[in-house]
Formats: sequence, C-alpha cells, structure tokens
Amino acid sequence: PRLRTQEGFSDVTVKCGGREGKCHTMVLCDKSEYFDERCGPNSNFKNHIKKVIEFLRPAYAVEAMLRLIYGFQYRVKAEDDAPTIWEVGCIFLK
Repeated sequence: PRLRTQEGFSDVTVKCGGREGKCHTMVLCDKSEYFDERCGPNSNFKNHIKKVIEFLRPAYAVEAMLRLIYGFQYRVKAEDDAPTIWEVGCIFLK
C-alpha cells in the first residue's frame, strides 16, 4: 500500500481532471493490459521524454482503477455516474 504514495521509484505520471499521481510502469503493466500496451516494454513509451499518461475519463474512475491496481479496496464517491467495479475492470484491467 505504501508504494502508491511514495514517489521515489515512480517512473510515470498519470494525469486526469487536473490531478496527477506518480506511478510505476512495472506495477501498471503487470496488472493491466491497457497499460502494458501503452507503456510496456513493447510500446513506444520508452522513447518519450515525458512519461505522462493523461486520461479524459472522470478523475474518480481513474483513482478507482489505480486503487485496484495497487491493491487497495475499490471505493468511489456516491456520484450517479460512478463506475461499477465491473466497468472499471473492463476499461483498465486484464
């Protein structure tokens, strides 16, 4: 759980809705085909100077996805259009 909040070994920034978080490509690619295709070893991502992935999805959906990937419980605010855990999984995870 501490890995998500420590930036020391982070190598990618995930941005969404004016917020950003430092993440780890190894963790993201291991848990998600979505990220593996975009920033894994067979992608063009390693050639980018700025290692940034920006989402147009609602920030709470991206935060929910990162919580799942990093092993936290899935929680979102009680908003009408908050995605279900199934929807988050379909969008981002294997």
